Amino acid sequence: DLPEFHMPETCPECGSQVERTEGEAVARCTGALICPAQIKHGIRHFATRKAMDIEGLGDKIVDQLVEQGLVHTVADLYHLSFEQIASLERMGGKSAQNLLDALEASKKPALDRLLYALGIREVGEVTAHSLALHFGSMQALAASSEEDLVEVSDVGPVVAGHVAAFFQQEKNRHVAGGAPQAMRWSKQYGASARRIAALLAPPQPMIGRSVTWATSRTHFRPMGSTPLPDMPPEPLLSTG
Repeated sequence: DLPEFHMPETCPECGSQVERTEGEAVARCTGALICPAQIKHGIRHFATRKAMDIEGLGDKIVDQLVEQGLVHTVADLYHLSFEQIASLERMGGKSAQNLLDALEASKKPALDRLLYALGIREVGEVTAHSLALHFGSMQALAASSEEDLVEVSDVGPVVAGHVAAFFQQEKNRHVAGGAPQAMRWSKQYGASARRIAALLAPPQPMIGRSVTWATSRTHFRPMGSTPLPDMPPEPLLSTG
């Protein structure tokens, strides 16, 4: 007979407490940003094509960066030197420079991509886009309450709770603030995008209603695309 399984009370990787949310089957380490296994997973997600798209930051490189104490959070990636990267196993000078170039190229993401890259629980690409469209800046999102969050399309009470809890933790706000500069979606862009979203919504009865429509050039771009040349993005987050 197999021995009876007992869920460990502490994480085997970092020693942090293990907790299970009532009603959920999954037990999770509470170590978050100090747990090596979670740090590695978070950095890998951060570098994926749909997130920050950092080419050359593969699993083996991530493992070495974390295990050698060179990277503790995703923000640390942007403080790596050529010498530190070149000293890693299987990393020559050309590969090290290519990775530095990829990191530099990722320093100005669209806000929705950065939100997705941070790995906030239950926040996928669609939800990240909705949050960016609604709040327009990282500061506004970080300051929002759960009541504010549930007003966003695609965000229910559970997701709102996860997002609010993420930004309530000082260490997460520090990481978000140390990540690369995000593009502020200006109030003009946000309003234009919301108008377009309204146009794409199912038609509503207009009988008995009068409408006055004034329009100007509208700026709209899909998630992760390059801002239009005549609408330069404003820096939001500082890399220090």
